[in-house]
Amino acid sequence: MSDITSKTAERSPYILVCFQECERMNTLILEIRRSLKELDL
Repeated sequence: MSDITSKTAERSPYILVCFQECERMNTLILEIRRSLKELDL
């Protein structure tokens, strides 16, 4: 994520929302991975 934010000069509201959504998806994916490891799948 830091690579993407550092390469983006424009900080419009749409870009900021996109960054927020990316962070949320990353958190969700990490939780899914953790849950799958817990289930040994």
